[in-house]
Amino acid sequence: MTFQIRDIVTFRGKAPFWSAILVSNTLGTSMGDFLSDSSGLGYAGGALLVTGALAGGAWCGDARDTDERVR
Repeated sequence: MTFQIRDIVTFRGKAPFWSAILVSNTLGTSMGDFLSDSSGLGYAGGALLVTGALAGGAWCGDARDTDERVR
């Protein structure tokens, strides 16, 4: 598998990129505010919850990749 990085030079290429950046930043900020304020977890509890969710997702993805390599 090869990973290539190229410059995005057209509007058709830039629009989805910047839309994804805008949506992910907005949703990330909203989720962080909700977890720290509205849910009662506080900053540390919200950070631990998000860190655990990301670690769990990475672990599940790694476990799935390992199963495919064994076959």
